Amino acid sequence: MNKFTRLLPAAFACALLLSAPARAAEDAAHFQLSPAMMDKLKSAEADMKALQKPNETEPEVDPDQSIDGAIRKIDQDVQTTAVLAKHGLSGRDLVMSAHALLHAGTFVSNEKGMDQKKSAALYQSYTREQQANIDLIRNMLAGRK
Repeated sequence: MNKFTRLLPAAFACALLLSAPARAAEDAAHFQLSPAMMDKLKSAEADMKALQKPNETEPEVDPDQSIDGAIRKIDQDVQTTAVLAKHGLSGRDLVMSAHALLHAGTFVSNEKGMDQKKSAALYQSYTREQQANIDLIRNMLAGRK
């Protein structure tokens, strides 16, 4: 076994560890909402609200503001994970959906006030999944009218 073959596994492990934040961020841009996911989130809404305690103080700001940190925090809460599981959801589903909804909702709520060419260019700059999320939100809002 030469030096190269002995160092290869270590180099691969380092590359994986160093790319973890980038992979998490990339994953958020490639998370696609679906009508089924939206139905699950809607069905879990009342149970999730029931977990909130009246007069509960604001939680401390978590120094880990990453998506993975939010998922870990939710996964540590037994009551929340039980409610999510009851509705066929995970902490990852909740956090990634919230992120996707925030992104798509922000675009949809602001696009009417944007220049059409700039709006179209911005839309085209998004991933296929982000575009699908925007389209889903547009369709949901159109269905309300």
